[in-house]
Amino acid sequence: MVIKKLLISHSQIEVIKKQARSSHEEIYGWLIGYLKNNIPHILAISECKRFEQQTVISAIPHALEFQELSSTMPQGIGPIGIYHSHPASSTLFHSQTDDNTLISLTNQFQNCVSIVTNGEEINFYQMGKERKTREIKVEYDEPKVPDFIIVAIDEKFDIHISENLFKDSNRMNSIKIKIQNILIDSFQKHWDEFGLLKNNLNITEKATVNDFLTNDISEEPIYIKIPQLTKEIMSNLLILKNQDTDNGIIEEKEGTDLHLHIKAKFLIYVINLSRELQDFKKMIRVEFLGNILPQKLQLSILESQSSMLCIPEDYFLNYFGFFIRLSSFKDKKLNKLTTSKSNYEFLSKFLSSFNSYIKINISPKIKAYLARFLYDLEKISLYYDWGDNLKKRINLLRNNLDLKIL
Repeated sequence: MVIKKLLISHSQIEVIKKQARSSHEEIYGWLIGYLKNNIPHILAISECKRFEQQTVISAIPHALEFQELSSTMPQGIGPIGIYHSHPASSTLFHSQTDDNTLISLTNQFQNCVSIVTNGEEINFYQMGKERKTREIKVEYDEPKVPDFIIVAIDEKFDIHISENLFKDSNRMNSIKIKIQNILIDSFQKHWDEFGLLKNNLNITEKATVNDFLTNDISEEPIYIKIPQLTKEIMSNLLILKNQDTDNGIIEEKEGTDLHLHIKAKFLIYVINLSRELQDFKKMIRVEFLGNILPQKLQLSILESQSSMLCIPEDYFLNYFGFFIRLSSFKDKKLNKLTTSKSNYEFLSKFLSSFNSYIKINISPKIKAYLARFLYDLEKISLYYDWGDNLKKRINLLRNNLDLKIL
């Protein structure tokens, strides 16, 4: 099906052109949004910062660039296209390399769009029949951010760990990996037994997703609830035993109960409003067990003295009208141990990309999005040692973009 309409703001188009003009080498970036009725709704763009190769005639993003970007996006919103430049050409075209990239992406994202610019002109392409690229003519329009459902879990577990295993400080990372594996296996096995609740009331199987949609991040979430009997069965399996390579598993009566509070909140953006909420239970499982829980456990801190596994909390930043989630502790010392470096690199990349909006004519709507993101970023920076450094960059951006302080 040929795309006849593309929803993207003129401001984002101008930013793409500016990025192309500011580089003597080929630039590359991602179009972030969602597909509805075969129409791409592009909410944001993300400039590629890491390349395996970047020259005047080609650019190959680093393999981790796409993975890291996708992992930060909420369920329902993500990369749906690419953009790049041909700085050495006055005539726009789609090269063989571009075609191969578009074929690969079209296999993942239906109606994937490829934008090419030389800094002045801009063309749009999609993969047609028999894997032949076709240029498409599109109409510009401001995209609408879809509503979402908020999902949360708040459950406590004790994991019994054999005494010798727990006392070995060299095995702490290994223990965290074992905990992650045993928890995810247990959740997978019993997922169909879990219920969904809101305001302490069970949600019926026939409830439509439309009844729970919101655009307010502070609204009461839908809770994943584990029945007491199921929780008892799961708890009996949450045991980590010491293992000796020569003698096999050593049965030990003595051990430590590691206290674990699994508390998480995440969003699922809904494109198809006609589905029942129960249809999303599989999507909730994939998001929670495939992304949320593993990330939290990897960033957790094992405190042997208090027998606690400290797990970071969820923070949300408004990014061009939709929310991206960040894991962070409220304690600077804890953040310094696990989340500080990764979060600084992640947030610095966004700040750096906002420089492309300086000295171009951006719409009031985009200005409001930028101002809100900087406001949210400033708040979370309070929990980090690099907060003062980031605040200086934020204030400089506000001045250069003439943004209001919220």
